[in-house]
Amino acid sequence: MKKIFNLPTIVILLTLFFAIILFFDLENVNKECWVFINIIDPLCDIIKKSNDNSFWGTFGDFIGGVLGTILTLISVIYVVKTFREQQKEAKTQRFNNLFFELLRVYQEQVEELCIKGEDGKEYCGKEFFEYGQRDISNKVTYSSEKIDFAKLNRISYYIREHVLKNSYSPFYLENRSKLAPYFRTLYRMFEVLENNEKLLGDKSKEYAKIIRAQLSESELFFIRYNAYSFYGKNLQKHINKYNLLKHLPVFELVEFKNVCDNIGIKSEN
Repeated sequence: MKKIFNLPTIVILLTLFFAIILFFDLENVNKECWVFINIIDPLCDIIKKSNDNSFWGTFGDFIGGVLGTILTLISVIYVVKTFREQQKEAKTQRFNNLFFELLRVYQEQVEELCIKGEDGKEYCGKEFFEYGQRDISNKVTYSSEKIDFAKLNRISYYIREHVLKNSYSPFYLENRSKLAPYFRTLYRMFEVLENNEKLLGDKSKEYAKIIRAQLSESELFFIRYNAYSFYGKNLQKHINKYNLLKHLPVFELVEFKNVCDNIGIKSEN
């Protein structure tokens, strides 16, 4: 339901009310009392002086002066408020333009990603990451030893470092001209989002969800290992802050693949 009386209206009515009391009680002002102690007498004076034209002229000038000052003050407040809102809208529009332009660039970069597989077939777009994930995972094999779960954290760390050194890094370096711009654009989107959090407020979470919705599980696989490598450490803070790997299944990670059956690893390289 729309409010009938907003704050400026209430201020004007109260100011007008006390101005009337002040006007009709001026003769009673003294050092011992305030002019608005007695409210009834000034209202009676209005009735008594209703036929006096000079009275109404003086009264009109008085009210006009008081009310005019209040209206001027309220107008200034509204102008400042409107200016600030326009500034915020302009900044929000600039952010939207930059954010969605980066999103468009990201989508184009994904479409342009292509790699020729060992089977002679070309894998492009999202399939590039799917092929890369299989290639990286297949270069790590496991022995048949059973896992000592007390050593699981150390084992997973060792496997991850092994993957970075022997599987992920060679693949990245081989396709660096394609992957580096992709990761830079992704990083730039999160930097722009973080720098405008004060402007966006809670809406920043919605923009983060828009980015997350673009990412396939295979892309998350690459983002995860890239963040642990020398090339992608700057992205780690955004991964943690925006829960970027939320939809990456843990058993898609190389260090947890077949973890219940195997413990040792050796590279095919």
